[in-house]
Amino acid sequence: MNPTLGDELTSINAIFDPDTLAPSATAPISCVLRLPSRPSISLRLTFPASYPETCPYVSGILTGGDASTRKGDSIRLLEVVKNSLEKVWMPGEPCVYDLVEECEAIFTTEEESHGGHKDTTPELDIDQQIKGSYDAGTSFSQIADTHPAADGAPARLHPENVSPQWTLSEPLTVKDSTFLARAAAVASPAEARAFIAHLVGTDKRAARATHNITAWRIRVQTGPEAEAKTEVTYQDSDDDGESAAGGRVLKLMQMLDVWNVVVVVSRWFGGTLLGPERFRCIGVVARDVLVTGGFVEKGKDAQEQGKGDKAKRKGKK
Repeated sequence: MNPTLGDELTSINAIFDPDTLAPSATAPISCVLRLPSRPSISLRLTFPASYPETCPYVSGILTGGDASTRKGDSIRLLEVVKNSLEKVWMPGEPCVYDLVEECEAIFTTEEESHGGHKDTTPELDIDQQIKGSYDAGTSFSQIADTHPAADGAPARLHPENVSPQWTLSEPLTVKDSTFLARAAAVASPAEARAFIAHLVGTDKRAARATHNITAWRIRVQTGPEAEAKTEVTYQDSDDDGESAAGGRVLKLMQMLDVWNVVVVVSRWFGGTLLGPERFRCIGVVARDVLVTGGFVEKGKDAQEQGKGDKAKRKGKK
């Protein structure tokens, strides 16, 4: 059996029920997954030989004929597992524990909702959300547009108005540390903050990152239509514990002359200190996501790459 999967099987069955994950076939490698909250229905997960570099997939569904199984339960379970797999899997990292945890959280929330339980989650300050100092079970339906930001826009946006369309870079792994950048179009600093909070509050992998380095640049036009409009610009960054990293991402955005975009670079520390190499990795994924997402004007990236190459040649003389 795949060594990574073998370790997962042992730990999952020790943490959850003993038969949560059971091997069922070796060619290809398959396991039967039985969620503790849905013991009457099982799914067959198939793992490619290259797992965890390649995502596993659902290859079958099994029901035990339990009288408690309601019509539609199997379809709902299949839907939740497939969606959760897409959310938690990341190249090179085991994902079954996160999959079980994610599915259990979803079904627990649904049961509480159907049972008429009231959500008593306290309201959180936006800065707490961004820094990740909140309970992973926080309901973002508790966040209201109540506190104005310095730019005059609401510092908190209602979740119904928050639907970030993130562009992702290719993940970059160096000495077991993984770097991944996200970018999304934003129209105000308030929206940038809300997008970051939404990401950290809904994406468990992002929430567990060692650092979520952020930067944004925003340009808006103000003033009545009949009068000459005034251009107001905002830019800010946050290192999130990775000293000077936020400023470097912001500097890259300035060099590429990108506007109305927020960038989040997540780093999962692998145990080996990278020194200055970490800044190169952060820059690589940040540039990748800005170019991939279409935030950089044609020619701008090539110009900046050319300047960098010229400076390197000059330094070697």
